[in-house]
Amino acid sequence: MAPEREVDIPGSRVDERVVARIWEGSSFDREALRLLELDLVFRGLPSDAGGPDYQEAILSTAKGRLLHGDVEFHVRSADWYRHRHHLDPAYNQVVLHVVWESDGEEIRRQDGRGVPTLALRRCVTGFGTAEVVNDRLFAHPCGPSLSALDGSTLRDRIEEAGIARLGSRAERFASDFLAISPDQTAYSALMEAMGFASNREAFRALAECVPFGWLMSQPAGLRAEVLLDAAGLGPPGRIAPPARLKPDVWRLARLRPGNHPIRRLVAISVLLERFRPSLADALAQLVLESQKPRELGRALTVCVGGVPVLGQGRADEIVVSVVLPLASACQPGRAEPALLSLPLPEPSQHALEQDHGRDDEGQRPQLCRAKRRAAPRPARHIPRPLPVYQPTWLFGLPRRGTRCRRQRPLVGPASGLNHSATSKWSR
Repeated sequence: MAPEREVDIPGSRVDERVVARIWEGSSFDREALRLLELDLVFRGLPSDAGGPDYQEAILSTAKGRLLHGDVEFHVRSADWYRHRHHLDPAYNQVVLHVVWESDGEEIRRQDGRGVPTLALRRCVTGFGTAEVVNDRLFAHPCGPSLSALDGSTLRDRIEEAGIARLGSRAERFASDFLAISPDQTAYSALMEAMGFASNREAFRALAECVPFGWLMSQPAGLRAEVLLDAAGLGPPGRIAPPARLKPDVWRLARLRPGNHPIRRLVAISVLLERFRPSLADALAQLVLESQKPRELGRALTVCVGGVPVLGQGRADEIVVSVVLPLASACQPGRAEPALLSLPLPEPSQHALEQDHGRDDEGQRPQLCRAKRRAAPRPARHIPRPLPVYQPTWLFGLPRRGTRCRRQRPLVGPASGLNHSATSKWSR
């Protein structure tokens, strides 16, 4: 039985941050979770894209089955209905409802399934009342240990963790090759990387609905339309996809326009044409032929109609999570020497200023006012404003409230997207 230890915190002083802290630090008696015939495997990751508070949590049942889903926090269990989550399909992946105090009300999702509720008030352990209430921002569990390390040791630790992650993902891809083709594996991994934390599952499901072999058999100019149709994010295309996703699987709340799934699907269609006919072999060959690390990310950037739909930052993350481990799995024994031979990226100008712009005591010298005024200033680059990617604008309709000329659509006959007329690195 869970200990009858009730923490004395006035209800008016408890909010969801208290519940989040207790869950983040696992500062509760696990026996209370076992009474629900559940056990915690992974607490999940905080979400900033709307919907449930934590995503990708993993729980195990008493029968040994793993539950993958979301976790929602509330002060009282009745807040589930007060916030109308029982009517929101975005909460249909919630597998656990964590509250401070339970009102005894049964919790159900929009799809009708019940959700177990964990009440923390009688099972909090590990710290006192003042620590729960007064700490508005809490340190990461690894913060104190990492802050005690010097720069070189910290870099070695990060490098070891990166190599270990590379090896584990390469093993995962190699095991996937036994069940599906390398091209389908690369296609699914690329789609999953486009989804970030919020829409990763939706992109993975879309890769299963529209397989790589079937998609590549369609005309290049229609692949984006097919993907948008199958995702439920666009009107019906000229070619019907093998299957379609429900539109409510996408999490679009508080999502930056640059990360919208429509934009990423257009980028996917361009990358598939760029690395045809074999996606896996082309990505592995890209690693073997690259001379600098930045060339890998530059090869994955996509710009359509003068609008970047996949920038350098996201391309670098895809290189680390997909391209490098995939090359290691496709070319065992050849890709690893190529990776080790790549030179380290040069430090940025900001890093050089941080390192060399200090005196012997580690203090930044103060420039006199006249010297600061005489110093040349870099030219200010004003980026081109990016449009809000809505389905109406995407297919060529003018945006409301703008005085500019009608924008060119990203897909369709008027897009001007010509895969064969663009160079290898600028497509």
